Amino acid sequence: MGEEKRAAALLGKVRDRLLAGEELGGLLGPVTVRAWAKRWLETRKKGLVENDKSDERALRLPVLQHIGDMELGEVKPRHIAGMVRQWIADGYAPRTVRNVYYTMKSMFRDAAVEGLIDATPCILGRAQAPQIVDADPEWRAKAQYTRDKLLSLASSTRAGGRCRARGSLRRPWWRSGYENPAL
Repeated sequence: MGEEKRAAALLGKVRDRLLAGEELGGLLGPVTVRAWAKRWLETRKKGLVENDKSDERALRLPVLQHIGDMELGEVKPRHIAGMVRQWIADGYAPRTVRNVYYTMKSMFRDAAVEGLIDATPCILGRAQAPQIVDADPEWRAKAQYTRDKLLSLASSTRAGGRCRARGSLRRPWWRSGYENPAL
């Protein structure tokens, strides 16, 4: 009886992967990282995500060059950790390594959501990811922002035009009609 359950579960996985493969432009069976990356990037270019160009650059050379021809299900955390170590050895900046890794992590997460893989291989922790360091470690101590620069930073689309205060979203002081005496 236990073997029948395992066989049914395996059949379900194979069926899901075949169906997902058909959605990838007629590909049947196992899907390669390169084929999934192409589909994933096309989906992001349709306006769902703003930074699709940087995603494509991030994946094109460092990722697809190394694991592009592997099947999605064959990619293991050791492959990802090996790539990250290689990027660090090749002299990539820590921020670049982290950006490429997190783009790849998003791609594999979406593959897991689509049923192409059981779990993402991108499970690296802080020990494997390089720490972001400033090229000039003393610049932060000397950094001075004008009121206009602070306002533009705080109201940028990255910040969402909102301030975080004590864990809740509050209206920023510059939108409340008051002047901040600290500035």
